[in-house]
Amino acid sequence: MKRHILLYLSLLLMPLALQAQKSAYLSQIRVTDCQVQKIASGQIHLQLTLHFDSLQLGSQHALYIVPVLISADGTQQQAFQGIQLYGKQRYKIRKRAEVISGTPLTQPGDQLHIYQKKNTLPLTYHTHAPFKRWMADSRLRIEALVEGCSQCNAGYETLLLNQTILPAPQWMPVFASVLPIPAEGKVHNDQHHTYIQFAQGSKAIRPTLAGNETRLDSVVTVLKEMEADRNLSLKRIEVLGYASPEGAAAFNQQLSARRAQSFADYLMRQMPTLDRTLFQIEGRGEAWGQLQQLLADGPLASYTEVSKQVQQALANPAQADAIDRQWRTLPIYSTLMQHYYPQLRRIIYTVSYDVRPFNLSEARSLAQSHPQLLSAHEWQQVADSYLPDSLQYIETLQKAVKAQPQQAALAYNLAIALYQAQRPNEALPYLQASPSAEGYNLMGVIYMQMQQPEQAADAFRQAMEQGHRDAATNLKMMNDYIEFFKE
Repeated sequence: MKRHILLYLSLLLMPLALQAQKSAYLSQIRVTDCQVQKIASGQIHLQLTLHFDSLQLGSQHALYIVPVLISADGTQQQAFQGIQLYGKQRYKIRKRAEVISGTPLTQPGDQLHIYQKKNTLPLTYHTHAPFKRWMADSRLRIEALVEGCSQCNAGYETLLLNQTILPAPQWMPVFASVLPIPAEGKVHNDQHHTYIQFAQGSKAIRPTLAGNETRLDSVVTVLKEMEADRNLSLKRIEVLGYASPEGAAAFNQQLSARRAQSFADYLMRQMPTLDRTLFQIEGRGEAWGQLQQLLADGPLASYTEVSKQVQQALANPAQADAIDRQWRTLPIYSTLMQHYYPQLRRIIYTVSYDVRPFNLSEARSLAQSHPQLLSAHEWQQVADSYLPDSLQYIETLQKAVKAQPQQAALAYNLAIALYQAQRPNEALPYLQASPSAEGYNLMGVIYMQMQQPEQAADAFRQAMEQGHRDAATNLKMMNDYIEFFKE
């Protein structure tokens, strides 16, 4: 075993009784330019300069110096090659032993530095060692063992350098802690599909036909509730009528408009207080698009030729009449008339309304009873009335995102709260459902928290493609961090 390791072990195992024999040589040595760097080959390079201009080494003494790297928590350490200095008389004795018995002054790897009572030159010390993760943010301690007469130990001492060396890159990602949500007018557009059965070629609303009464009552009930709600102000009721493809397309266009008007007239008869100017009525003609959807799952799904012809009618409405005439000669026409066409004679209506703004107390109550009436801004205000790290804050934003899934800012703020609560797996789906530049950047941060650097890098790049500057900073910081800790 190398001599410097033996000496170092003897230093660690030295009986406590020797503490009374501590030397004071290290206090006479000045240490400068101390630094440890990680180099590309997975090694660390230690460099320091020792100044001996104030050292008064006894003539019979030999001073053995060992730099030791200590982990930040003090549980790990790495001893480096030693440095040997001899007093004048001790040097002569050891030199004579080297000649007579072949005992070297130093072992391979150790450094011999010539000590002179005056003008001892400084020593610039260099050495290497394999890098280990624990070496990040470590400190350096200088150990010294003094040999006296013959081979006896005259004392030891240590010097702990104060500064942290080999500082690790800091993973301190940059991201918005919360996205502001401005107050804005609350205009809602609720779209409803109702299947009102019309007789073939007819515009008449017949409540007793094919369950129409239940559907019509439901429409009237919804509109009456909205009209009576003092929080709402009706702005527009848009009614769109549709027809099935049998017959001429021009006739069906007019028929669809008359059906829409009949539906509006029915509502106004049931609700005389409705302002007629609220209604916007339009006929959309033959419902080929709806027929395409029905064919995909119905009994004619295997008839691919029919589906192709529907696509042709959608692409070129001028061909619609010819396609309808061709179908009349096919055995499947009766199936179309019986199972498909009645569902195409339908109404779509959209109710647009304003919602008045609410104060915090009202918003808190409505968050439980009528969450759809709150704006994104009001939802955020309710959440902000709780502590940001509280369960109530997270639960409120979860309700907000459910009520307003199109609001990316709410989803982002919820993801931030979950990330800070150490719940990254729950945060990611909200960001993925409402992707944005800010969201992709936060995804990268969360993936790093989950120790998934490849996914993090991909998310940062997607944010960069959308012009997010912080994502480029985070990507570089992440790469530096990962590269540093490679062993």
